Amino acid sequence: MPYLDQLGGKRKYQYKVNKNISWACMKHKVVKLFLETQPRELLIELQYAFERNVEPIRPGRHYERQRKTKRTKGKYQTLTNYKRAI
Repeated sequence: MPYLDQLGGKRKYQYKVNKNISWACMKHKVVKLFLETQPRELLIELQYAFERNVEPIRPGRHYERQRKTKRTKGKYQTLTNYKRAI
């Protein structure tokens, strides 16, 4: 991705696309993408949305995952390890 390479050259860290935000953008437009006869404009719009939402790649940042305990009785509770963007 040339845009991310240019962005990383100017700043302290290299950058990557924020996956949580990109999935949120995609879920609203994926149907339109297949129904459009000219999807180029929609793809460009998605590319700009991805470029606006980048996050730095910080070397050496790894923390142990904190597991939540499951309920032993009662209704099953699903666990998520991420925060929803939208």
